[in-house]
Amino acid sequence: MIYYLITIAVVISLIALLIALRSRRHKLLFTPSNLIGSSAIVDKALEPEGSVVVRGEIWLARSVDGSSIPEKTNVTIVGVQSHFLLAK
Repeated sequence: MIYYLITIAVVISLIALLIALRSRRHKLLFTPSNLIGSSAIVDKALEPEGSVVVRGEIWLARSVDGSSIPEKTNVTIVGVQSHFLLAK
């Protein structure tokens, strides 16, 4: 019985490890510069800074011209400045 429980615990741990490794590899594909030209949805209003959802991930963003952009608005990522995506 104990061997059965240990085997199940090892299998679950390996599955969790594989999922974690796969997710880290996936994140590397979406660097800020790779997101330029992508459409996004404003998650937290850009006043002028907030956040957007791009390809299922939340990123810090800033409006290009400093204007306010309300939540749930569709925007386009047009650049990167420091650690912010620039949205228009």
